[in-house]
Amino acid sequence: MITVHSPTVGLAPWCPAVDENVGAAAIYGPPDRAFRPRGFSPRRR
Repeated sequence: MITVHSPTVGLAPWCPAVDENVGAAAIYGPPDRAFRPRGFSPRRR
């Protein structure tokens, strides 16, 4: 399983709970296997 994390970043003055957001995007995969040589693509249903 591969998981993609995409946080919100920047200012959001309209929402006091998350008025300023920082973070970085990431792609997580299983530690015991490498990613496929040709990369990966989302599954289509």
